[in-house]
Amino acid sequence: MAIRRCEACGAQLSRYATEAVCPTCHAMANAPAPALPAAQLAPAVWMWSAPEANIALATRDLPTILRIYRRLNRLSQEKLAAILGYDKTYISMIETGRRTISDVATRRHIARTLGLPPHALGVTDADDADFAAMLQFADSTIRLAEIARQSGLRSTPSTSCGRW
Repeated sequence: MAIRRCEACGAQLSRYATEAVCPTCHAMANAPAPALPAAQLAPAVWMWSAPEANIALATRDLPTILRIYRRLNRLSQEKLAAILGYDKTYISMIETGRRTISDVATRRHIARTLGLPPHALGVTDADDADFAAMLQFADSTIRLAEIARQSGLRSTPSTSCGRW
């Protein structure tokens, strides 16, 4: 299948795109946003690169991320709930902080459905590059800590001089 590109900026278009331009160029032209597919949304890398989205992702705060996602996609809580397969009241409770999601599987589901890297929501999986790097260096880090412990070096800051 040939890769389709935005006619305005040349960005790669999603296979679900119905317009000849990406949603960012579409929005910049003051035109209404393209219709979202009724089924699950495709990962939207272009959307998460927006400055407002970057700030939200940096917080790693699920309520903030969901609100920004809805705003950028012009979705109601009801439509986001349908995309994620949840009830509207559940999304409302998450966004207002009355409900905290600590379940790893739920966070992965949200990340996968919204096209986020899982570590942005505080979880990871075997396909995540950060997770693979962590596993690769974990053994070395543990060995270095053991060597430092055996040599008598402190692993916490010194209270007398503020150095390690």
